[in-house]
Amino acid sequence: MNTVLSLIAFLAMLVFVVSWAARSLSGRMKSVAFAVWILLIALLALVVTFAAGSVSGRGEVGIGAAIIVCGPIVAWKHLAASGRIKLLVSATVGVAALVVYAVWINLPRPVAEDRLAFVGVWTAGPGFTLKIRQDGTATINQMRGGQVWEQLAIRVAPDFVETANVEFEGRRMTVMRPGYYGRFYTIDKAPFIESGRQKMVLNGIELVRE
Repeated sequence: MNTVLSLIAFLAMLVFVVSWAARSLSGRMKSVAFAVWILLIALLALVVTFAAGSVSGRGEVGIGAAIIVCGPIVAWKHLAASGRIKLLVSATVGVAALVVYAVWINLPRPVAEDRLAFVGVWTAGPGFTLKIRQDGTATINQMRGGQVWEQLAIRVAPDFVETANVEFEGRRMTVMRPGYYGRFYTIDKAPFIESGRQKMVLNGIELVRE
């Protein structure tokens, strides 16, 4: 990860160096410098997208990070104004992109059709209840103490979490309240029928659908 961050910093530095150098060039060399600048911006966006997407496990996180990083740079390059105005506009573009992205990324995503079996109210003994809704939100009622608490509870959250987002990625389910707390769950067994009851296994704990 440190190597990737170093590459991002290096590419960003190259973008600014080429952008600065292009001002003193003319004709064909200026066109070459502009082409190199476009290539570097694309490469920087690609690296940022890959790094952020890999860390978060979500492609849209990577795309948003690339927009936030590259947007102000592009605004700085193409804005015909004084240095102070360019800095102000570039900063505004970056902050606006960050705010819009933060709101968008925190919205719940509806549960995909191939995951609809997870929708419902699931209990693990008397101490844990997880309600998953089709709109991608969830409610958790958790009682402190015991094995269920250790394996399933979001420890820093209150006993009752009214609204959280639920997402699925391969064999992993994430329940989180964006910006506050959350937990990853390994789907050991997807919902199945046993003795007439629907069950699933998360983090080694069996949950039964009510």
